[in-house]
Amino acid sequence: MSGSCPMCGGQLVMKQVDYEVSVGPHQKVIKVPAFVCKKCGERVYTDEADETIKKLEEEMGAIDQEF
Repeated sequence: MSGSCPMCGGQLVMKQVDYEVSVGPHQKVIKVPAFVCKKCGERVYTDEADETIKKLEEEMGAIDQEF
């Protein structure tokens, strides 16, 4: 994906961004790839980032259920 921001039409650029995952009392900050708008800062996450976030949420959910 490249092109314009779905929110404001600004230019999107690929960056590594921090993403905080919270499940119950557990929190973790990871770096994931995303397209970030130069104008408004809106983030559009890549498919790779979505998969990474989902997997981590599932793992953290399993840990939370153990306690």
